[in-house]
Amino acid sequence: MVRRTIKVPKQNINDNLLSKEEEVDDVLTKSNSIHSKHHDTSPRGSSSFINKKVIIGSIFFLIVLLGTLSLGTQLIDTNTGSSINSLDFTIQLLDNSEVKLSDFSGEPIILDFMATYCSACKTLNEELKLFQTDYPDVHIISVSVYSRDSITQLKNYKDTYGISWTIGRDKDQEGATLFSVQLLPTVAFFDSYGILKHKNVGVVYYDTLVEWVNE
Repeated sequence: MVRRTIKVPKQNINDNLLSKEEEVDDVLTKSNSIHSKHHDTSPRGSSSFINKKVIIGSIFFLIVLLGTLSLGTQLIDTNTGSSINSLDFTIQLLDNSEVKLSDFSGEPIILDFMATYCSACKTLNEELKLFQTDYPDVHIISVSVYSRDSITQLKNYKDTYGISWTIGRDKDQEGATLFSVQLLPTVAFFDSYGILKHKNVGVVYYDTLVEWVNE
């Protein structure tokens, strides 16, 4: 199953980022620790009951978590209808120059919030390649929101995955804040009038991108 999103922790986007699988491992580790503690200190009569509660709780959490992983692209209405000027932020390009998102207004824009570690973002890259071939007039911008993605890493990422569109860094996390980025990829579409028409979480496939442009 292709992982369609990667979580960005709410507390601090600059923290070490955990994948869903790592979160599951962390929960299981904590559950095992709790299990061991109760095994050492609880009376024999209550031990098996506590163990069952821990196991059932862990299984329930895993079911919910795996259900989340299986979700496809999810529509988020936040900020839809806003102008590009109200959602403007600075992007650091691979030549270390800086541009504003609003500098690209006047043409349709697909804005891709991503990170080099994100497997779902790599899946989205393939969809964007197909889309760009058929719709070269739509400006695609991939922006890393991960503070540890250096310019050198992004250059290597661009070469490795054959990215021919604009790519850069959300250096000061302005974009991540304005667009409430919590999962990667997060994809936004602005029409040629600079109006935000769509904002989705997860891999957006070719057919959906085409629908956005042709609305």
